[in-house]
Amino acid sequence: MISVENVTMRFGSRVLFEDVTTTFMAGRRYAISGPNGAGKSTFMKILTGEQEPTNGNITRPKRIGILRQDQFAFDQYRVIDTVIMGNATLWNAFVERDALYAKPHDELTDADGMRLGELEGIVGEENGYTAEADAGVLLDGLDIDASLHERKMGELQGGQKVRVLLAQALFGNPSALLLDEPTNNLDLDSVHWLKEYPTIAISSTVCARTPPTSTTRPSSCIPAATTTWCWRKRRFARAWKRKTRSAKRKSRN
Repeated sequence: MISVENVTMRFGSRVLFEDVTTTFMAGRRYAISGPNGAGKSTFMKILTGEQEPTNGNITRPKRIGILRQDQFAFDQYRVIDTVIMGNATLWNAFVERDALYAKPHDELTDADGMRLGELEGIVGEENGYTAEADAGVLLDGLDIDASLHERKMGELQGGQKVRVLLAQALFGNPSALLLDEPTNNLDLDSVHWLKEYPTIAISSTVCARTPPTSTTRPSSCIPAATTTWCWRKRRFARAWKRKTRSAKRKSRN
């Protein structure tokens, strides 16, 4: 659950929004829509904790998946590593552990040895020993071929980068997801794979979602009507409907 209480955001004399109070409940999907400059991205940053509001409080779960829009931020990293970065705790443990192992053996101290034990514990708790396999499953579902998993992000095309960043947001089973236009630059098959994914909902602009509780049907987390998407998603929906109708006519004949 994400709770917003009396949140106000001002830039000088300009008020983007004032005294916003709402709760994003478990098992639901929510969309924030509006024209450019209305404050959608700012509100997203406040929800994720990247930006502090002028006033008010946010209560959020410990682990949040975020679809990042900067396609060039990870160009120097391997595709598979970019996905694993979606679990910051695990990735930071990997980086610190590898730095300690890279030390000459005669320079390792007792404190280093103790820290290595702690880091291995974190890696185990965060399912780090299967991290690359888990990341590969997400990439395969988003049609990123296995031959690209070891390549650098800078070698991918723009649409492929967006898919990798979407896999990053999904990695590590976050308890809430914040997605900004998640279907942009996705083909029709990837859009429908995303729609069927059991821990996500799709929105036209910004989506906040938490996994279903025992009293919530899993199907309630899946968009029921693709025609509620924005104009770009409607294009996908119409194409899919035409394909479905054509298949039904052929089956009748």
